[in-house]
Amino acid sequence: MNHYVDNSDARPKAWARRPRYAIRNPKSAIRNGFTLIEMLVAVLILSVGIALIVGVGTVVREHSRNAETRNIQAVLASALKLYHDSPGISTWPAGDGTAESTAELLRLLRSQRASRAELARLPSGAVIEDDTGREFVLDGFGNQMRYFRTGGLGGATPMISSLGADPKDPADDINTDVN
Repeated sequence: MNHYVDNSDARPKAWARRPRYAIRNPKSAIRNGFTLIEMLVAVLILSVGIALIVGVGTVVREHSRNAETRNIQAVLASALKLYHDSPGISTWPAGDGTAESTAELLRLLRSQRASRAELARLPSGAVIEDDTGREFVLDGFGNQMRYFRTGGLGGATPMISSLGADPKDPADDINTDVN
């Protein structure tokens, strides 16, 4: 009886298929990790995405502040119209666009019940008081709003003005005519 065992088939099947002395090409070997170029491309794509998101966020924030300014102006215009339409009042309150005339307008509007109720619709933080006790109305950008007795609709009606996002740029002003 022959006790000789042939171990030539003891290798795993995967090794059996590959020639024993094959020459490997290092470029076709399986790689683990990224190359420098792949990493730079990934960083570039992420930075462009972040830049787009930040840009959109800035635009949305400015539109929100513009809407808040227009809302404050609408409340002030409505209160001013209620004040003007009340019995015994035939003229618009005086106002030349200074901080004092705007503070005086707020005092007059608070003196009448209908316009005082309308002023209660102003968002919190829109009316502030300085050290001397004068009240001011701030727009959505944190700038003081101004009241002009003439200026709206060619000078015939009052106007409430805001400096907008850029106080130095007159084209950025937000104006509401009271009519």
